[in-house]
Amino acid sequence: MIETILYILSFGAGIALFLYLLSLYHHIKERPKPDNKQPEQKVAQEKIQFKSQKVNEPVHLKERTCPVCGSKLSKYEALYASKIVKDSTKILIYGCRYCYKPQEDPDKKKKSDI
Repeated sequence: MIETILYILSFGAGIALFLYLLSLYHHIKERPKPDNKQPEQKVAQEKIQFKSQKVNEPVHLKERTCPVCGSKLSKYEALYASKIVKDSTKILIYGCRYCYKPQEDPDKKKKSDI
């Protein structure tokens, strides 16, 4: 009885060890060789397209998406945000006019609610 249990356990351990060594072999085989020269990536130049930007239009007036609710905002709709720390460039974005209104009832269903 004990011999059978030991046989099954050792057989399982052998299979586990074999699978581990096999995965280790494939991992080492797929690793790139330590070469200082990286292969150059070829890019088809005719497929790269750039959007033309109006020179006189400021960046903050372009159409964008609200990061909180995903609503499309026109170029004149603003986001509600405040600085996290004074004299810092980091800001905390509360949302847009669709998902953030401080005077609104919080229990009322909003556009951003699922």
